[in-house]
Amino acid sequence: MNPIYKFELVAGNITKRVYPIYKDDLAKEFSKESNQEFFRAKLSGKLTFESEDYTFIVTKAFDTQFLLRISISYNAGQTWAIYWRGTFWKTDCEFDEDTQMVVVQPSVYDQYNDVLAGMDKEYNLIDLAPEIVQVKADKRPLIQVYVPGQSVVGCFLSGMWWEQECEVTSESDTVEVEGQTVNKLAYLCFALNKVMTMAEVSGTPSLQLPEFFSRTTPASGRFNPRLQGRTEFAGSSTYKLVYTFGAGSTGSLFSWSIIRISDDAELWRYSESNQLPPELPVQLTLTPVSGSGVTGDVILYVHDFPVYARYICDTLTIRGNNTVPIPADDIVENNRNYTRMIRYEFPETIYFSTRLTTTPNQWGLYQPGQYYGQPNMPGYELFPISRNAWGRVSIWFSFTTYNWVVEASGRQPFIIRHAYPLSSVLSVLLAQIAPGITHAATTDYSQFLYGETNIIGITQTLLITPKSNIISAGYDQPAQKAPITLKDVLDMLRDCFRCYWFVDDQNRFRVEHIQYFRNGGSYSDAPEVGIDLTTQEVTRSGKKWAFARNQYKFDKPNMAARYQFGWMDDVTQLFEGYPIEILSKYVNPDNIEQIDVAKFTSDIDYILLNPGEISKDGFVLLAAAYQNILPETEVLTLDSSGRAEFDVDGSAYAGMTARVRLKLSAGVVYGYQYDGHAYTGFGVTINTNTQYVDIVIVPNLQKIVFNYGTAGATVTVYSITPQQLALPYYNYVHDYNDHYLQNAYVAFMVLQQYYAYDMPAPNYSINGEQYVAQGTKKLRNQTIRFPALTDPDLMELVKTNLGNGVIEKLSVNLSSRNANATLMYDTE
Repeated sequence: MNPIYKFELVAGNITKRVYPIYKDDLAKEFSKESNQEFFRAKLSGKLTFESEDYTFIVTKAFDTQFLLRISISYNAGQTWAIYWRGTFWKTDCEFDEDTQMVVVQPSVYDQYNDVLAGMDKEYNLIDLAPEIVQVKADKRPLIQVYVPGQSVVGCFLSGMWWEQECEVTSESDTVEVEGQTVNKLAYLCFALNKVMTMAEVSGTPSLQLPEFFSRTTPASGRFNPRLQGRTEFAGSSTYKLVYTFGAGSTGSLFSWSIIRISDDAELWRYSESNQLPPELPVQLTLTPVSGSGVTGDVILYVHDFPVYARYICDTLTIRGNNTVPIPADDIVENNRNYTRMIRYEFPETIYFSTRLTTTPNQWGLYQPGQYYGQPNMPGYELFPISRNAWGRVSIWFSFTTYNWVVEASGRQPFIIRHAYPLSSVLSVLLAQIAPGITHAATTDYSQFLYGETNIIGITQTLLITPKSNIISAGYDQPAQKAPITLKDVLDMLRDCFRCYWFVDDQNRFRVEHIQYFRNGGSYSDAPEVGIDLTTQEVTRSGKKWAFARNQYKFDKPNMAARYQFGWMDDVTQLFEGYPIEILSKYVNPDNIEQIDVAKFTSDIDYILLNPGEISKDGFVLLAAAYQNILPETEVLTLDSSGRAEFDVDGSAYAGMTARVRLKLSAGVVYGYQYDGHAYTGFGVTINTNTQYVDIVIVPNLQKIVFNYGTAGATVTVYSITPQQLALPYYNYVHDYNDHYLQNAYVAFMVLQQYYAYDMPAPNYSINGEQYVAQGTKKLRNQTIRFPALTDPDLMELVKTNLGNGVIEKLSVNLSSRNANATLMYDTE
């Protein structure tokens, strides 16, 4: 038996049962909000109110908001349940005073009204007082590589690269330091690593000579024309260039000669005697050697490419080597986050390339039709150095295994003291715009955000902090203004994690990955099917409701051919991610989806190292994980004097409170903190009972010490609470090379894995590497009719002969209780 309905109007504190007139095709229509996964229901037609109902409406004040409540009963009115809520104002109505009739189509009034109305309202997050937590991060040492005479330095960190503007400086520049004149590059700890000396060939020689002759050496072997000796420059398998300088019969003599390798014949020559050779750069004209058989002059332009490098850091030592302060007159913009520097001498990381290719690439054009090519070094990841300096030769940098060792030793921990858990941010924003809607950091609100692991197996706590708190690491005052909207946060969750939100029937604001919705409201391997039309029978015919209903079409305009990514500020390549290319001919080639996370950035290393290039507006997105402040389950044995100790890195956790649960096997001991200068007691003694001790970590804390105990007794550290949130490191292997990223879980090279569950086609590529999608978009659709005595669970799937379909739209006729549904299936 079909249900019956009761209509009520609420105006202020007055509720009246009403009896509107409506057509038989009145339906409750469910549809998804644009670019969202939740449904809202509207009435398909208009309602007409007459007589007393008309009078009830017209006699109310003009600014009265009317609430319409439709209740449903399945037992002839014995019990009722709310079926639909709507609202209207007099300005939404059509009035006919002659017939005393009012016609209106109410708007939906549900749990989404307040949330959607407040989505773009901006608040100062600081004033909303979200929960504050502290997060440990590191300032990591940076390699800076400089080619003298250029306006940029190359910056290299853990497989990442960028360029930073600097003051143009030559090798001969000097500065006054404590009354002495010193070389400026040496004063700034730039060490010469490698040099390529090149002699470019022009003129009118009668033979086809190489374009250039060259020689590459580490700093110790740099070519100097004023040093006596013989130096060879390679040109080809046929010719070489030889420089000599020494004593002749009439005094000093230097010469430049082009020699044929096969018979060691000198073909062209330039020589001078009784004077010092000119320093580089120099241009020389070599003339044919008598009897050599060659004609025409050869013009040589001889110059070199010196490459210097240094580390900048914030630690007093790196691998036991002392660092020195960065002076105020550094050639790079003052960086308040990094205060120390040390020479970098790893010439094996610098490479020169004379390769050219006709294939266009990202490295730039040498001359029309010729592009720079990387050195032919399979398995090495190479990064450009000072591309503006490139002429016929390009310069490259590559990390070595030892770089990782040095980098790890030069990390300086610091605490981000004002970070806001994403759960608390959502909660305080909702409290402002929709007080009845709640959010908390439990799996009832998000299995994806707060479960043990998310869909790609990562355990993380998402937080945000105003960018100024990172730009000025070690700040005295935290940010006081942090404007934000709920939409900012939800757009970030969608664009970074492919997460969508909805409000459930308990008014919980929930957030889940797109796979949850595609799977019928579950992350399990078995999809959640709510209606099976392959088994339900049509009463009259005995056939199944899915019988002969296999018609479908495709939503091709939504099949993107490419996804491109970006953040609010510049970031390094792996944080920006390479575009996702969809490997399919059936996608829409004109659909390039640009995904910009407009209010956020995440590359914390880049922010710390380039604070001047970062906007102070917006937030840094952090993906932190818990780690223990002190060692866990450590068993210490008291020595013969009744003493035991373990090491602590106080600089990493300064200001944090660690609750330590200890147990002593025998006797009594006293606990102390040692900061390198003095011992400070915990304030309690520890005996054979289990004891809890609160330890406030001081910056210089080096050891936890237990003393004055029984020799041979043991102290066991059972657990520490709370644990410390820290930005984890993740080795992202890219192009067969290691990239140790900090805060890597929110680099797009990792975030792109969340997109793999919702691809337009099964195959895609990133930076030339091919992948198979975990799931494809549901862009194959059909419209199907079936009976619905009760409204279906819109989250669950509908099974037909075409497969398991996701409900995209649903219309339920109030009179017949027939449902018309638009279902979406996997594209293939």
